[in-house]
Amino acid sequence: MAFVMNDAESSNQKILVEAKGVNKSYKTKRETIHVLNETDLKVFSGEVLGIVGASGVGKSTLLHVLGGLDKPENGEVFFKGENIYRRGNSFLDKFRNIHIGFVFQFFNLLPDFTALENAMFPALIQNVNKPAAKERAEYLLDEVGLKNRMSHKPGELSGGESQRVALARGLMNQPDMLLADEPTGNLDAHASDQLIELIRKLNKELNQTFVLVTHSQRVAGQLDRVLELVDGKVNPINQSLLI
Repeated sequence: MAFVMNDAESSNQKILVEAKGVNKSYKTKRETIHVLNETDLKVFSGEVLGIVGASGVGKSTLLHVLGGLDKPENGEVFFKGENIYRRGNSFLDKFRNIHIGFVFQFFNLLPDFTALENAMFPALIQNVNKPAAKERAEYLLDEVGLKNRMSHKPGELSGGESQRVALARGLMNQPDMLLADEPTGNLDAHASDQLIELIRKLNKELNQTFVLVTHSQRVAGQLDRVLELVDGKVNPINQSLLI
């Protein structure tokens, strides 16, 4: 059951990430498209936040800005009080590797490697020793219900199973925040509900912060708090109206 935080509840929570006055645009041959327009946003530690909006409105761009992947033209993004874009690219690389996990709609699993090996990669990139990385990956794959599928390659897994591997991989380095871009977009309703149930479970057990971009009102209605991106700005949405 999702719940909606009121302002009093939000004010008592610790701010993990905050965007202030963020602007982002893209130039085409004919025009400049303003995607984010003085966008303000707070992500609270331990919440499951949803961002909804029409296709092409800039939800993925906002996610990339929050995760240190795409620098805004102006405005500020603070992580635990520090402005991440005041630092250089080497800082941003380390920031993403240590503090942020990513899950994408199309899974992005390496086809020639097993579920276990795919889950291990973020730790190996950080030069974690292989036995420790393997132990962590096995734990996470067990947590997401794939204990008996670890040796299978992506081509041998269903869409829902592949997305669970991607979720385990995103959690591999114990990030402060996991950003998921349309994680249920390629799943049927049953697999989608299972994934959101799993995210809720991990949120509760690990106090893991999630930010999900979704076009699905069904998914959004199961989250803690939902914001709608319209004309480059985010606004709260009443989840009781979602079906």
